[in-house]
Amino acid sequence: MLDLRESSTYQEILAEGEARGLAEGEARGLAEGEARGLHEGKEELLAILLQQRFSTLSQSVTDSLDKLSSEQMNELGKALFNFTSFADLEGWLLNHQ
Repeated sequence: MLDLRESSTYQEILAEGEARGLAEGEARGLAEGEARGLHEGKEELLAILLQQRFSTLSQSVTDSLDKLSSEQMNELGKALFNFTSFADLEGWLLNHQ
């Protein structure tokens, strides 16, 4: 009985599919890695700015920063300039969870 998996056409299609899958997976992995790195960079910058402004950050604030989306981090970065107290930061975080 003929095994189609051994045919040259099957092998070519399989190789093309594997190459395409690897390329798509690599591109997807790179995009996810880039997004994660950008997110972590924003979080780190916000933590530095907030520590500079308020001396120390509580664990609850640090945990809240970790849960923010990148868009929320952008909003917090803008709002930070209007904070006059640590309570302003805590209130902002409570309203954006």
